[in-house]
Amino acid sequence: MIDRANQSILTWKFTDPRVADTVVLPELIQPLRGQLKEVLADAGYLSNQNCFAIRMAGATPFIRPKSTTIKVHREGRKGKGKWRAIPAFSDMMQAHATQPDWMAQYFRRNSVESAFAAVKRRVGGILAAVTAHMLRIEAALKLVAWNLLRLGNVEY
Repeated sequence: MIDRANQSILTWKFTDPRVADTVVLPELIQPLRGQLKEVLADAGYLSNQNCFAIRMAGATPFIRPKSTTIKVHREGRKGKGKWRAIPAFSDMMQAHATQPDWMAQYFRRNSVESAFAAVKRRVGGILAAVTAHMLRIEAALKLVAWNLLRLGNVEY
């Protein structure tokens, strides 16, 4: 998780490459409960559980809907109906469908992508360690170094 204001890294989790991003989000926002206003995430994080976790953390979810996200009638027919989902997900989808500025708010996420690129450019995007344990340590040290650079407001 990245703070859009200063591009510092708030939380991170290293996972096996086979672990989907979707299941990690609740763990990333847990330490920040009550401190978040909104969470901007790409479609890889779209799920009922993630919207619920974001809402429980006191924030508003802005997760881009997938092209396959459809409405379902109470009778199960596709079309103009309600999203079969928990309220946090349904509210987000309703806001996406009805609020013209929803996508503009979501696109503030671009600053997060630029932070990822800046981290790779400034502290290096390639890991050289051989073992999985040392890869995690090397990556964590790079993230800590990035935060120290941001804290010191060092220009790059």
